[in-house]
Amino acid sequence: LEQVLESGSAAGFQKIPARVIARDPNRLFGTIIIDKGSIHGVRKDQPVVDSGGLVGRVVLVTPLSSRVILVTDERHGAGALITTTVTDRVLGVIRGVGDNYYCRMDFITTPVQLDNGELVVTSGQDGLYPPGLLLGRVANPAEWAGSTQQRMVVAPAANLGRLESVLVLQVSREQVRAGIDAVSAEEQRQEAEASRRK
Repeated sequence: LEQVLESGSAAGFQKIPARVIARDPNRLFGTIIIDKGSIHGVRKDQPVVDSGGLVGRVVLVTPLSSRVILVTDERHGAGALITTTVTDRVLGVIRGVGDNYYCRMDFITTPVQLDNGELVVTSGQDGLYPPGLLLGRVANPAEWAGSTQQRMVVAPAANLGRLESVLVLQVSREQVRAGIDAVSAEEQRQEAEASRRK
């Protein structure tokens, strides 16, 4: 757990260490069960990470255990961001494909060029995850080059095939939503200030 506790993905959040005690045997759907529940402070929709990055989020809570949906599950989706330069950001949505090793990213904004291994992080715009959690890395960008498809393969940063210890991050959907609202309010204030100066 020491490696997990020192994870950069978990920095800045209160955390609940947990162990994986069961795993969904169906390859199409990826869920795990952890040994922490409501009496330990776990709540529905809280993010779950390991030492590599985002594992998924809590979807069901009982007093002593919880079920976590993995980022690779076909039912999972998350707002994603690739920062290629300071001014060039690629927005998209990460979706599971029912495989422990890959996800797909559907682009909202079209990337000019992406390199293998570029970092993909949560954008925070889905209202589920706080921004900046590491999702994974771009894989096989050469297959996308010249294609009309607005999607790319992403390899998850978390080692989903060998999960043993994870962290549940103590952040609620209300907190994530509050952060989005604060940014929107600041953008509106700046736009109003710019209009007033004109």
